[in-house]
This record gives sequence, structure tokens and C-alpha cells, in this order.
Amino acid sequence: MSTCTIEQNIIAAILNDNDCLDLIDGQLNENDFSDKRNAFLFKTIIGLVGSGEYIDVITLASILADRYGDRGSKIQPYLAEINQNASTSKHNIAHHAKTIREAAIVRGLQKVADDILAMIDNRDGKDVGELLIESDNLMQSIISGHSDNNIKLYNMNEMQNALITDMQEALKRKGLIGICTGIKRLNLKTNGLQRGTMVIVAGPASMGKTTFAMNLVKRAAETQKYPTVVFSMEMPFLDIIRRYLSSSARVNYQRLLTNNDWDDQESNKFTVGLGRMSSHKLLVCDNATLTTSLIRSTLKRVKREYGGVSCAMIDYVQMIDAIKSQANNRNAELTIISRELKKIAREFGIPFLVLSQLSKDVEKAQRKPTNGDLRESGALAQDADMVLMVHRESKYNPNSENEGLASILITKNRNGECGECVCGFDGSTFTFYDLES
Repeated sequence: MSTCTIEQNIIAAILNDNDCLDLIDGQLNENDFSDKRNAFLFKTIIGLVGSGEYIDVITLASILADRYGDRGSKIQPYLAEINQNASTSKHNIAHHAKTIREAAIVRGLQKVADDILAMIDNRDGKDVGELLIESDNLMQSIISGHSDNNIKLYNMNEMQNALITDMQEALKRKGLIGICTGIKRLNLKTNGLQRGTMVIVAGPASMGKTTFAMNLVKRAAETQKYPTVVFSMEMPFLDIIRRYLSSSARVNYQRLLTNNDWDDQESNKFTVGLGRMSSHKLLVCDNATLTTSLIRSTLKRVKREYGGVSCAMIDYVQMIDAIKSQANNRNAELTIISRELKKIAREFGIPFLVLSQLSKDVEKAQRKPTNGDLRESGALAQDADMVLMVHRESKYNPNSENEGLASILITKNRNGECGECVCGFDGSTFTFYDLES
């Protein structure tokens, strides 16, 4: 789709009045132009005006010859043609820019379609899953490119109005800003799990990070309007729902596993818990192999089918596959993965619980963990809005007086306090609970 004539009009209007650039600032770049000559002229003009020079046709023609040699000289006749034939009116320049940008997106989509067809014709042993991932990556390049050229800047008046509206909503809400964690002290420090945030939940092996995260998920699934989505690469869905029921009904997990030795009280708790769970909005994906592209596309599907997403969880980040050729070492791969997960949290406006392993040093020293213990990538702590570390002293010292207690260490919190929250822990039902309730 060629927009050559409109492109010429924009160039002519800018050369006639450099202030026209303010009307289309940020909407276009040289890659949006269908004609390479127009792209070259636009890029040159932007660079010159950006450096403080005032550019008209005569000045630009001189600069092209002086600075760009043969290429500049060859394009001078074309510049003269634009000056003679193109409209210099600035009245429709914003509309022209929008037309050029939309045409560029359509061309991009056509190229992506061609690339996908070529990739299918030359599969080179790739399975369908890999084809889908690479196709999604190609689409994301178009989508992200479209977003980057529509940057919104908020002025003081808009920001003040948004702040007042948010404060009025908080007054009506009379409670937590985010999703309740189920632990009063943790709520006080965090104001709940908040929208658009990436929350790292970490702990050594068998410390209870998955259990704690699933307890948070349970609170979201039973209270929120839209589904909570769990991505579990480590555990099949049957184990997840069995643990979920054990915690919801407060029934010993072994009873559910063996279906033996039930008494009347536990049978009743099982029945009540099962009935209560039926209204919980929970979706589980137990694919053993996931990428950030698949996670994003799955959440888009959920949003489309259910109207929205309330919360998501991934267990665990070190198991996410990187897109091939993105990086040449695992640390760099995890840095990219971390950035993408943060983008997903922002894009969908949800709290995204990202589980992470810790280095072996924590277990060797039998100490409380810190952000520096996050395994393989410091980017996780940098990108996270909140980091929650699970610690149980009784794991290292079975005779400890803290048996049945756990500490949730808030080691990073952009929107509140850091500190330690002590809660109860019942390993037989996979439950972290509030000591004050």
C-alpha cells in the first residue's frame, strides 16, 4: 500500500513550516514511509531540526549535497519535484500522519503473513508449537511497534484529575487497594496484591513458596470478578487442585491422596469445601514447556473468553524457555524473560505472581534469604514491584519453638513497607494462615 503522495505533502509542509513537526511529533518514523526517498528526506529533516537548525527547501538541498555526497545529489531533483508539486498545507498533517502510520502497519502485517508462510514451507524440523511461538513473536513485533508510536504524555491537569478520581474511589472502597492476601499483617504492609505489578515469590526447595503462592491465588479466585490463571510447569493440574482442595476445606492432604481413613468430621469438611470451590474462578495450565509469548497469548485468550483476568501465577520462572537466539547464556535469557513478565503484568493490569528458586547458599547457611539470593538473574529483583520470601525456621530445626510458624519476608516493596510478617503454617493442609483471625 503506497502513500507516496501523502508522504510528499508532509515533507513539503514541514519544509514550509518546521513547527508542523509539533503536530505529528512521535507519530511517525522513517520506517513508516513507503518510498525510500521520502524516508531518507524525513529522517534527514528530523535530525537537522532536532539539532536546532531551521530547514527549508534551499537549505536542505545545500545540506544534501554537502553532507551526503552522491546520494544527496541524486535526491535533489526529487526534492525539487516535491517543492513544485506537493501541498504545503499543515491543516491535515495529523490526519496524513495517521494514514501513513496505518498503511505502514498493514504493510507490516502483509510481510509477517509472507514470513509465516515462508516459515511453514521451510519448517526445518520445527514442530507446530515452535511455529506458533515464532509466528506470535513476529506479530508482537508489529503490535509493539504500533504501541511505541502512540506514546501518551499526561499533563499536570490530567494527572491531578486522575489522582482525585483514584482517591474518591479509595474512599468508596474503604479497604485494600489490591487483592487480599489472607494475612492481616501482610495486607497492612502491602495494601494487597495490586494491579499491574510483578510480585516475586521465592524460597528454598520445600520451604513452601508454591503453597504460599497458591494460597494467594485462592484468595483471588474466590473474591475477584474475573479468573485467576495458574501456569504450572512443575506440577500437573491434578496435584494442584488436590492441594487447593486440601487448603480450602482444611482436610489432611493424605486423605485426599489415598482416599482412606475418613471420619465424619473430615467427610463433612470435604463436602463443604468442594461445594465452596465450585464458585472459584480458577484456570490452570500445566504445560511442561512455556515461553513468555505463550503466556501472553493464553492470557489474551482468557481475557477474550471471560471478559478479563484478575491475577496470574507462574511456577516457576527458571523453567520458562527463552526464545531461540534471544541470548547466548541463561542469565541473559532470564533477564529478557523477567522484562517480558513485567510487561505482561502492566499490559493486563494484574498482579503477576512469579515464583523463583533461590541459590543453594541459603540452604547451606540455613539463614533467611535476601534479594541477592534470587537464582541466575539479578534482573528479577530489579524488575519486581514486590519480593516476598518464604522462610520457616522449623525446616532447618525441627525442634524449634517456631514449629507451625512461617515468616513472609518483604524484601522489596515499591508501594509500601518492607519487613517480616509472621503467620501460621499447616503443612498437612498446605495452608499459610493469619494468626490474628
